[in-house]
Amino acid sequence: DRWILTAAHCFDGKQSNRNPIIRVGVVDISASMSDDFQFKNVYESKQTIVHKEYNETNYEHDIALLELDRNITYSSTVSPICLVSADQDVHIDQEGWLIGFGHYIDETTNELVAETSNVLREAHVPLARHSDCSGSWGNVEKVICAGGKGLGAGKGDSGGPFMLQSVNGTWYQVGVVSFGKKDKEIADGDTIGGYTSVGHYCDWIEEQTRGEVKCGEKNVEMKEREKKTENENDKNEKHEEEKEKGELEEEETEEDSDDEIEEEEENDRNDEHEEEKEDDTEKSENEEKEEGDSDEELKYIDEEESEEEKSHQPSLIEIV
Repeated sequence: DRWILTAAHCFDGKQSNRNPIIRVGVVDISASMSDDFQFKNVYESKQTIVHKEYNETNYEHDIALLELDRNITYSSTVSPICLVSADQDVHIDQEGWLIGFGHYIDETTNELVAETSNVLREAHVPLARHSDCSGSWGNVEKVICAGGKGLGAGKGDSGGPFMLQSVNGTWYQVGVVSFGKKDKEIADGDTIGGYTSVGHYCDWIEEQTRGEVKCGEKNVEMKEREKKTENENDKNEKHEEEKEKGELEEEETEEDSDDEIEEEEENDRNDEHEEEKEDDTEKSENEEKEEGDSDEELKYIDEEESEEEKSHQPSLIEIV
C-alpha cells in the first residue's frame, strides 16, 4: 500500500538520499491542484532504494523502489497494479500500454513538443525481439523490448510502467521505462525502447519491501484483498455521505417542527383572545340583562305601590 516501483536512473548515485514528493491519481496536472494552488493526493517518500548493481553506463539493473511515509488511499482513480512473475509468459505477439507525461508529438503539426505534457498520455506499444534493441545497448537479458509503429516512451516518461492486460482482465506491470536511442527525444517508427523486466527482479522486490510486495498470483491475491478494502472504504464513505445528508434533512425537519410549533402557539394565542372576547361579550350581555331585570322589578314594585295607594283612597260613595 506504500511502495512505488520506478527506474534507478531517475536518481543520482547508487543509493540516493533524494526523497521525492509523489502525487497519485493525476490525469491532468492543472486540475490536480486545489483552490490554494496546492497539489492533491501528495505523499512524501520515506526512503529511496536503488538497486546496488545499477550501472549508469548501460542501464543494467535500472530499477528502484520508493517507500512512502504512509499507505496510499485507494479510490476510483487510484488503485494498485499486479506485478508479473518470472514464470508468467510474455510473448512478442502481445501489445502493452505505456502512460506518462513526457515529450510527445503534436498531432496537429506532427512536430515534437520538447516539454512535458499537462495531461497524462498513453500509447499502445507492441513487444519486440531482444535482437531489435540489443544492437545499441548490449546486454538486454533482463530487459523487455517494445516499440515501433511510431509509438514508445519519450523523455519525461522514465520510471513509468509498461503494462499488459491478461485474458481475464487483470492488469500486470511487466516493465519499467528505462532507455531508448540516445539521439531520439521520442520514439519514432524505427525506435525500439528498453524496459526493465519486472519478472527478473521479483526476489529483489520482495526482499526490499520485507515481503509486503509479491509478484504473480500471490500479488493478485494481495491486490484482491486490497480491492475488497477499497470497496469497504467506498461503502464507508457513501455511508458517511448518507449520514451527513440525513443529519441535514433532520435539521431541516427540526426547523419545520419549530415553525409548526410557533404557528400552533400563535393559533392558541388567537383562540385564547377569541375566547376572552366571547367571555367579555357574554358578560356584557348578562350585565345588560341583569340591569333589565332590575328595571322590571322596580317597575313591578312601583305598580304594586300604586295599587296600594289607590286602595287607601276614600270611595266617592262614602263621601256622599
